[in-house]
Amino acid sequence: MEIRSWKRAGLTGVLAATVLSNVLVGCDCGGSGTGGGALRTPRFAVSDLGANVTPFSINSAGDILAVQVDSSGNATYVVIQNGQPMPLGGNLQATSRINDNGQVVGDSSPDGTTFPGAIWMPGQYASPTIIGALPGDMVGQAIAINNGGTIVGDSAPTITGFDSVSHTVTVPSARPTIWRPGDTAPTEVLSLPGTAPNGKVIGELTGINSQGLAVGDAELQPTSPNQGKARFEYFTVDTSAANPTAQDLNLAGFLGTASTNTAGLADISVFVNNNGVIVAGTSGASPGAVTVTERQPGGQTATLNLGSLGGAVFPTGLNDAGQVTLKVVDPTSGSPTLAALYDPASGAADLNTQIPSSSGLRLVSTTGINNAGQIIGRALLNGQSHGYVLTPTASKATNAPSSSGHR
Repeated sequence: MEIRSWKRAGLTGVLAATVLSNVLVGCDCGGSGTGGGALRTPRFAVSDLGANVTPFSINSAGDILAVQVDSSGNATYVVIQNGQPMPLGGNLQATSRINDNGQVVGDSSPDGTTFPGAIWMPGQYASPTIIGALPGDMVGQAIAINNGGTIVGDSAPTITGFDSVSHTVTVPSARPTIWRPGDTAPTEVLSLPGTAPNGKVIGELTGINSQGLAVGDAELQPTSPNQGKARFEYFTVDTSAANPTAQDLNLAGFLGTASTNTAGLADISVFVNNNGVIVAGTSGASPGAVTVTERQPGGQTATLNLGSLGGAVFPTGLNDAGQVTLKVVDPTSGSPTLAALYDPASGAADLNTQIPSSSGLRLVSTTGINNAGQIIGRALLNGQSHGYVLTPTASKATNAPSSSGHR
């Protein structure tokens, strides 16, 4: 069986400059509202990160973890800090997250044959520290890190595939894994019923909050009447426990054919914030049935009302204010078509209605949000892919969102 995650990147390459540019903020007299010339104050200033840049993570200071791909398909992973790109060294294979301390996690390949987990420290981005994988595995994917330095991800025997378009890798029989500060070896998460005959969890940990509560997804064994289909169940883990054990959230991920990457199958998405709130993309038997579910620390769940957003909608990030970044994908092709935001105070909105129309950018996806409300993602400019960062302005948009809704 294969676990796929949109959160993982897997390109290598040489440095190409990446700079912040085209910062636009202020009034937009683009004719929204009644009477064609009505004044609109954009909710966000938009900064263009450049062509063929994909940002993956943004911390509370606004530092951005990103990759830039050149015309030959080579990639450079960088941390963009105060507008300046700092390359990540160490034969980097993939990066995933940056925490508020500027620590970056991912996986490296020191010998070209194994791909252990790694951490890049501020001021030492050129040389990562290898943190390894579970015994006998050649792949250790460090996917997320909290501010206390606890790292979560997965460990696997090998990598079997890479998609250069979606920046995803495929790893068979991956197992959720924890790297704790001070430990001499990583720890495997066990005991989620139904995942494997021997009790091992086949899956990954994809997020962790400041209290050490981690979230992830597990691939369940196909059962009648869904033989031949992959079903993903979300779970939590207390990473501070001596023997960390998966706790089923009873929230099902995408159910699709195991042999094809149909729309959204790679978008297994679950997030936890520092208040213990969990948001997950859940669905039934088709991509068009995708919903976004919020779970409170006490176990209460609610489906977020995403208004008139079309297509299949997946969460891509969650901050402590409960704001959820979203991307809308075409249910047939799986291609991202729209970047959106769910705000508990105002509902769901197409982010293209929240920025100056003069930017020229069409925001097609989001990849994350920080506690300052800054949003990162991908956009199209004259048909070319660009990375972007949105920063909240002093005053919110005065016009109602085009796609609104409340829980």
